[in-house]
Amino acid sequence: IELGSGTGIVGILAALLGGNVTMTDKPDTLKQINSNIAVNIPIACRHRLKVSSLIWGEDQTKFPNDYDFILGSDIVYSSICYPALLETLRYLCNQGTTIYLSSE
Repeated sequence: IELGSGTGIVGILAALLGGNVTMTDKPDTLKQINSNIAVNIPIACRHRLKVSSLIWGEDQTKFPNDYDFILGSDIVYSSICYPALLETLRYLCNQGTTIYLSSE
């Protein structure tokens, strides 16, 4: 699963490398993600991608909690978001989950 997908570049790359990826962000961003998928992912590979709305700390329970990897790139711009992000990460993780978060 990718949190805060934004333009979708991380999830798109993960899918092109063979992963099954759930790309998430706020509802107003999903149209851009879907457009970028349409331009950058061959039709034969689109079955590996799912795009869903996810508001941290609010609706993470609509997702499974058995992801192998959680990805996030430049997803936090304010410390106010930390508690909701941590709540979401705690829910989505299991003992074998690896989390990759990056920032400037």
